[in-house]
Amino acid sequence: YNDLAIYYYDKNPLTYIIKAEICMYNNDIGNAKSNLQKAKDIREIKESKYQLYDTYTDKTMWVRIDKDLAKIALKEGNLELAHHYIKEIRANWQYFDSEVLLILSDILKAQGEEKQSNLSKDFVKILNDIDKAIRKNPNNDELYYDKATFLSVIDEGFALASINKAISISPKSEYLLFKAGLKKTRNKD
Repeated sequence: YNDLAIYYYDKNPLTYIIKAEICMYNNDIGNAKSNLQKAKDIREIKESKYQLYDTYTDKTMWVRIDKDLAKIALKEGNLELAHHYIKEIRANWQYFDSEVLLILSDILKAQGEEKQSNLSKDFVKILNDIDKAIRKNPNNDELYYDKATFLSVIDEGFALASINKAISISPKSEYLLFKAGLKKTRNKD
């Protein structure tokens, strides 16, 4: 069993993501980068990064790696690279949480855009309030619609995941029209 546990530990990318986050917490950027690289190497053996995965865990694992890489770039003062990872999350993942917005806020603050940074922090509070309401009542389609409406101000791609959830609960015509509008706007880009 011991050998099996070591094998699983060594082949599990989440192990290296957690180790990287601990290293970042301890300001050990070099080891954080190498652990994230190991996690990426394990994942890329199995599939392409931008392939749509069947499981929530696969999607969030890549997002977590991208967020951690953005944080490392921010700590190193490489704002361009940090912004690159945020753009990558926006372009390739239909997943959004307040942490992405906080990282973007830190990037904007480091670039001297204090007003935009504060606006991002206000958005985080609103988003956290909506997410808290969703956790209390996860089958409320109107909460997902509210979240989609809010996220559409930030990025249409992030809004799609929330409107899809609202539609899966209740396929109201206003939700379907909202989704069609998002797709139309996204396809223009």
